[in-house]
Amino acid sequence: MLAELTWRFFSGHGPAEVEDLARWATLTLAQVRAGLELVGGRLERVVVEGRELWYDPARGGLLRRDEPDPGPAGDQPSVVLAPLFDEVTLSHRRLTFGLVVGHPRPPGHDAFTGRVLVGTEDVGAWRRTLRSRSVAVETWLAPSLPERARAAVAAAVQGFAAFLDRDLQVVPTGT
Repeated sequence: MLAELTWRFFSGHGPAEVEDLARWATLTLAQVRAGLELVGGRLERVVVEGRELWYDPARGGLLRRDEPDPGPAGDQPSVVLAPLFDEVTLSHRRLTFGLVVGHPRPPGHDAFTGRVLVGTEDVGAWRRTLRSRSVAVETWLAPSLPERARAAVAAAVQGFAAFLDRDLQVVPTGT
């Protein structure tokens, strides 16, 4: 069972540290290391900036050494609409997203909202409500967010609705 848990975590979340699995599964570091021993050679280890990371090479957790770096994705900032309990924000203890100045809080400080991430910054919150043929999306963005980043967030919201194959209803929030 420990081997299977270890294998599934690193193949689905890698590259990740031993501490990430320990935190995620409430295991001790010794238990995680024992799990890595049980998994054998199915996972690969790489050291990045002094940190030991594990991943499944068959799943493409990292660029293969013979592949070129794809470089920046263009001029559009990268946007992630992270759900409330997203693995990016929960599993990887060293991965943090700083709050921008003026970060909004939804009315009533609603704790049941996801994060709007632009690059490496947390710029706001979002929530979706599924309807029969549509999805309603509310966003609360920092007033200081540049127009280019706002456009990228709007495109990400549109992409989310398209992924769900539903019409988009944008709920005005005033920010």
